[in-house]
Amino acid sequence: MTGGYEPIRKYQKKRQPGKLENLWVILLVAVLAVGSVLFAMSLSGTGLFRNRTPETESADTQGERTGNTTETEQPDVTTEEPHVMPTDISFTTIEKQAEDVHYGDLVLVDNDHPFVFPDNWHFYNSEAEFPETPWAELEDKETYIVALYNLRREFKGFSPSTRFPMLRLDVIYALSRMMESYSTKTKDTSGVVSSGYRTYSEQASLYEQYPDTAAKPGCSDYHTGATFVLQSYVNDKLYDLLTTTKGVWIKVNCCNYGFIMRYPSYAVEITGYNIPNQLRYIGIPHATYISENGKCLEQYLEILRTQYVGTENPLFITGTADKNDYLVYYVPANGEGTTQIPVPSNRDYTVSGDNIGGFIVTVTANAAETPGQSSTAESASAD
Repeated sequence: MTGGYEPIRKYQKKRQPGKLENLWVILLVAVLAVGSVLFAMSLSGTGLFRNRTPETESADTQGERTGNTTETEQPDVTTEEPHVMPTDISFTTIEKQAEDVHYGDLVLVDNDHPFVFPDNWHFYNSEAEFPETPWAELEDKETYIVALYNLRREFKGFSPSTRFPMLRLDVIYALSRMMESYSTKTKDTSGVVSSGYRTYSEQASLYEQYPDTAAKPGCSDYHTGATFVLQSYVNDKLYDLLTTTKGVWIKVNCCNYGFIMRYPSYAVEITGYNIPNQLRYIGIPHATYISENGKCLEQYLEILRTQYVGTENPLFITGTADKNDYLVYYVPANGEGTTQIPVPSNRDYTVSGDNIGGFIVTVTANAAETPGQSSTAESASAD
């Protein structure tokens, strides 16, 4: 033979399947047959796997399905019914002038909405004489711009960084209460206020030095006298207090004293700033809502203007630190002349302009200590 040797092939006898293997084959065929039949029945809408409809479900089953949800089944999303004004609140009207829209706790200050400096403010810098009436007994505290240095003996838990930071008197007292609680909880007394009220000329000077970062004169939140920077003075150095481990307490609890983080990091695209240690006083109910809902002041004012106009559909704010319930509603200004604003005649209330085009009325819903009397001349929350 040529071409090499043919390999030797080994042949084995073909093994026959056993009885057990035959049984498995039979079972598999049966399962496939039954599955085909059930699938056909489901397509035709009959049988065990037909679609359930109200006509095919019993009343008991329907109640079971609509009344309970399984771990994978999501409940229907329902819209919360809007809060309505309690029927026992009586209303009257007051008049506000067009310029009044620029004044109050809730004014927005930015490049599009410059601050209008009130002409009824009283200034007491560190060199000025004290008023005859003790600070705590002064009425209309929101009209006094006072150097914190003048009240340094009343402070607990913080101090002014120099003789010059100034704030509204009502804001100073709210800040003092907050910092006293802070120092009690954390045992930290290093807090200092390093910035406060600024005049138009002071802001103009800063803008000339830092045109890329400073606000334009007239457009700074510091003009309100309700905005300031909190820092920590340790070993002759200043640190941002709200970014420290202990300072987190202030972030969480500042709303309980009427403060918000004016320029939080999560709203930088809206406000244009990210200043983690700058606080602004706007009052307890509004600060509570902003804090609990993760908003900034701009967003909150927009919500009021678009969703809670008039007395018929107020925003209901509860669970505040002062244990009051509040109703908040928006009244658009006429633009020129006077605006008629509905206010309660048997509840305390405040009225603040938004510096945009309207007024925000805040009603203390669960208290009527002085019927028909507004708090702090209808412009700011009373201390």
